[in-house]
Amino acid sequence: MASDLITYHSMAQQGHNPAPDKSPIQKWIAKLTGARHSGSQVAHHAAHGVRQYSEAGLTGIGLAAIDVKRPDLSDKVQIGMAIAGAAGAMISATEDYATDLRNMGATSFGILTFRKGKELIAKKMNAPALPAKMKGESDMGEDPVIAAARNL
Repeated sequence: MASDLITYHSMAQQGHNPAPDKSPIQKWIAKLTGARHSGSQVAHHAAHGVRQYSEAGLTGIGLAAIDVKRPDLSDKVQIGMAIAGAAGAMISATEDYATDLRNMGATSFGILTFRKGKELIAKKMNAPALPAKMKGESDMGEDPVIAAARNL
């Protein structure tokens, strides 16, 4: 205990003041990113939330307009935007607009999977129920070995 306290104080005197309330992973990320927590975290995250919801809304409105005007292109545009958003965010990861591309791609993918999932579930719910098979039954007909045994 005493040696830990001495190490902590010696580090603090050298300007390396480890935050005792942070996990090692949080310290490592802060060291890598050079993150300094100045200003209100609530205001920072609220502003980014408003930005992300605005981008999602605009993407949704654009995709809805395409779906109404050109329904034959709707799926292709949504898939293209999802791929372009993911690829663009990876390629330009260090740029400010990478977050915008990632949000656009994720929103497009979410809308596409919602629509396709709804179609699939509706199709499954309206499909006629298939008769249940007993264990060992198949649609291939009678087993040739059993048929040969019956003819003995």
